[in-house]
Amino acid sequence: MSAHSPGRDDDDTWESADVVAIEETDDTVTVLLWHLKYSQAVMGRRADDLYLVCGQAQKGVKGTWSLKNLINHLTVRETSHLKGRARFIRGSLNDLATLRKAARRKFIEYRIGIVQPGLNGENIPAEHLALLGATATSYCLSPGVP
Repeated sequence: MSAHSPGRDDDDTWESADVVAIEETDDTVTVLLWHLKYSQAVMGRRADDLYLVCGQAQKGVKGTWSLKNLINHLTVRETSHLKGRARFIRGSLNDLATLRKAARRKFIEYRIGIVQPGLNGENIPAEHLALLGATATSYCLSPGVP
């Protein structure tokens, strides 16, 4: 990971993901898009919670497959939502600008994560598995997915 590895809390309306992390190595830029849902009742067992977070992930596909578009989106959101606090967890707008220039000569890799606290791989309900599978399929079939 380089010095230019920004991470940003993008949790709000029209988000690209709840948390966006961008890591740079000598030949690759990896974009990590994390979609999070906090459970409302019994942690991890409500299908409704999983439907919400999977829906967020599916809606987020549209504008995130171009690094240039994603960086523009994050820049606009940062400058229009400052209100006294930066939303970068790590890095800055300057790091994004530097990364945009460096990325022209690098392979861009995307990783998507869906996080629901308490959802466990053991004894996961079939309905949850079907929803996760449908979400993964929607990414694979989305136009422009690298």
